[in-house]
Amino acid sequence: MANPPEKEGPRIQWNADDVESASGPRALHRSNSQFSIHSSHSRRGSIDPSHALPIQYRAVSFQIDESIDQEILKAKKHKNSAAKELENLDWHIVSPEEIFERLSTSKTRGLSAEQAKKNISKYGKNVPSHPPTHYTKQIFGYFFKGFGGILLVGGILVFVSWKPLGEPAPAIANLALAIVLLAVFVIQAVFNAWQDWSSSRVMASITTMLPDNCIILRDSVQATVLASDIVPGDILYIKAGNKLPADVRLIEISSDAKFDRSILTGESTPLPGTVDSTDPNFLETRCIGLQGTHCIAGSGLGV
Repeated sequence: MANPPEKEGPRIQWNADDVESASGPRALHRSNSQFSIHSSHSRRGSIDPSHALPIQYRAVSFQIDESIDQEILKAKKHKNSAAKELENLDWHIVSPEEIFERLSTSKTRGLSAEQAKKNISKYGKNVPSHPPTHYTKQIFGYFFKGFGGILLVGGILVFVSWKPLGEPAPAIANLALAIVLLAVFVIQAVFNAWQDWSSSRVMASITTMLPDNCIILRDSVQATVLASDIVPGDILYIKAGNKLPADVRLIEISSDAKFDRSILTGESTPLPGTVDSTDPNFLETRCIGLQGTHCIAGSGLGV
């Protein structure tokens, strides 16, 4: 029995170009556009370095940033407080007569011996005040300031990895590394202490820039006293070659009087002294003689 003829369905018609391209191997092409290159580079550059760091290093960097921010904040507070104190000073603005009234003194007689004793008990000696020192906090800072705490913790962990975690065959390399870390911990503490000691020596040397003696007016009589014994209200005699033992308001000055402030401001040119204020800034006016500066010419009186 013959099979029935199959019904033909619709056929797909191919173009001549498609047949030719199918007969041979098709070549693959790769195109690099500026957009694709830029996008690949942008993906690489968009990675945050902090995410690529291990968590322990990120924690250390955060601690360092916080300590630096705290130090900057403290410095700004000290600077602002010092600036406010200078703004509140008006000794260079008021008249000499008002200064005499405030300090209960006189240009012709000066302070009495009794008033001088009261003032020295009230204001203290004319010496630079030392900042308060907390030895426990200071020594603690020598060891644990900066990376000191990290070195100590690292040394302890390496010791623990040597014994008991390294049993039954502890590695000598772990012991050597722990000793090195602890040695660096102690060395950095000694270095911090040496830096503090050297800076304190520099600050102590500033006191040597002050004169030993000065001439003042007490009970209408000129007297030579120690620079540390002068008090607010003393009338100070100034002449060429003298070094000012304290900040003074000039109440009488010769026309040729000049003061060398290079030790404080770095200015090489001497500045003339005046009785009247020349600047609203206490440190810039010329009617104020600053402690430690030299009178290189002329003479005058200060209170």
